[in-house]
Amino acid sequence: MISKTVHRRVIYIWLVVIILTCTAAYLFIFMPLSTEISQKKEALNFTEKKYELLKEEAEKAESHTIPVTSLLNSIPETMDEEEVIELINQASNGSKSLVESYQYKEEEVIEVKGEKVEQLTMQLNGTTSTLAQLNKFIKQLEMSDRLVHISGLDFQNRDKSIYFQTELNVYSKTFE
Repeated sequence: MISKTVHRRVIYIWLVVIILTCTAAYLFIFMPLSTEISQKKEALNFTEKKYELLKEEAEKAESHTIPVTSLLNSIPETMDEEEVIELINQASNGSKSLVESYQYKEEEVIEVKGEKVEQLTMQLNGTTSTLAQLNKFIKQLEMSDRLVHISGLDFQNRDKSIYFQTELNVYSKTFE
């Protein structure tokens, strides 16, 4: 009689040990691996979307050409830096993006078809919620009345926000 109860207790103890071992293995080995796999899948999905957007933009850029003379005619005679900031604010508000900081990098005079044009290079740092909002922000900058050229764009997807840094050139015949 005693040996049967001892035998049952030993079986129950082994069952509890096996269940605890399986639970610990799941919590400490399989669950972190599963989380890491889903994070990698999200990163891959984000990279694929980024690739598709860039591919689409590159295809549009190749098919769209504008004569230099019409570009020169669209460059304003004067522009002060407040107008540039207003242009950035309009694009930011229209795309629900937040420009956290901007920096003037350089102002230089370039010559296009014998005509002198001033180029103001700026760097913008900001955040937005989605790639679509970032794309809308860039498009609004490029489609403004002023000639704006986006010369660089870097962004990262972190904490359900997209942090971006872009470098843009704004052109005028003279800056004030």
